[in-house]
Amino acid sequence: MKYLWMSTSKNITTGYGIVTKNVTERLIKKGCDLWVLGLQTIGIQKEERLLPVLNDVFGSDALQYYIQSLGIDALITVLDNWVQSYAYIPNLLKQLKCKHIAHVTANSAPLGSQLIDKLKDADYYIAPSRYVEELLLEVFPREKIKYIPHGVDCKIFKPYSQEEKLKCKEEIGYTNKFVFLGVGTNKGIQKNWPGLFYAYKIFLMNNPEAKKDTILHCHTDMHSGDGYDLELLAKRYGIAENVFYVDVKLNSGTSPEKMARLYNLADCFVSASMGESFGLPLLESMACGVPVIFPNHSTGPQLVGEPKTGLLAELMKMKNGQEFGLTSPLVSDKFWMDPVCMAECMEKIYKDKKLREKFSKNAVKFAKEFDWEKKVIPMWIDFFKELEEQKEPVNYQEKKLGI
Repeated sequence: MKYLWMSTSKNITTGYGIVTKNVTERLIKKGCDLWVLGLQTIGIQKEERLLPVLNDVFGSDALQYYIQSLGIDALITVLDNWVQSYAYIPNLLKQLKCKHIAHVTANSAPLGSQLIDKLKDADYYIAPSRYVEELLLEVFPREKIKYIPHGVDCKIFKPYSQEEKLKCKEEIGYTNKFVFLGVGTNKGIQKNWPGLFYAYKIFLMNNPEAKKDTILHCHTDMHSGDGYDLELLAKRYGIAENVFYVDVKLNSGTSPEKMARLYNLADCFVSASMGESFGLPLLESMACGVPVIFPNHSTGPQLVGEPKTGLLAELMKMKNGQEFGLTSPLVSDKFWMDPVCMAECMEKIYKDKKLREKFSKNAVKFAKEFDWEKKVIPMWIDFFKELEEQKEPVNYQEKKLGI
């Protein structure tokens, strides 16, 4: 079978781009008949099987042409399926009799009605986490759902020696500092940077000595027009002297090797996200032996709670005990972590060296179970084999077209 992978271009280091690069390059090397339509890829490409977009950045004028000219049997979409600009895809695939394998991003519960509507005609659903798998099982048949998680390159993301870790801190000016690290985009409210900043404010109030000993390093776009002015927010919360950052624009990217050095200078990875379909920075930091703090929702229990790789911050609750959250435009609920609880988690990690060492050891062991080459790619290959076995042979006399 011939496959077309449609997603963020592989050279963009956001989540979709990282997944696209690590999965498609490995599958092509292993002989899979796979082409890639990178939605930010413009013009003639030097690499084989990397297709450019045409006039529409969402691929509406390119997808039909590529499916027909290349004889594509199945389209794999790894994108925000609910976005209205992708609404053309289901009907087009029906018209072309091309299978649809939909990688599902769902970071709140239940699955939103708009998302269900866009996905209802897909042939298969890829769940990148057990959390997403559970959401899909509430709506779609089990036989159509395949759990294939995201992964990490354990040859790049790994713990450094203590000497090398100290060198990483020296390079950025963090010698003798305890580093809390946050990694994520600053777009909309999803990553909840204000919640993280407020939790860090509480932590510093409860631990005055930490004002000299700790910093919060933010690997993000600090002045995003689509998110928050984080520099201004830090000043408002009175934590500006302890918040540091290297300003990162959404599509400029940071190489995996540089990210590995960043993780290795950190003493604790912390996120206040309102929900994740997986959480690549979580896994990458754990592969480097960094303890993590994450809210107790979405993928938190799978990646942090069960393997004991860090601490889970409980969610805010109302007087009646019900968890406090908000309903997103997808008619799906996002929940807010309790900043007081997160501050307490930060204090525990900061003060307890033995606890950090325990979490670090568990984190490295756990992350190896998500190695791209050894664990994740074999799952994709097994899935492709299942599809190959289901494809009917072409037989014109019996009017079988192999679809």
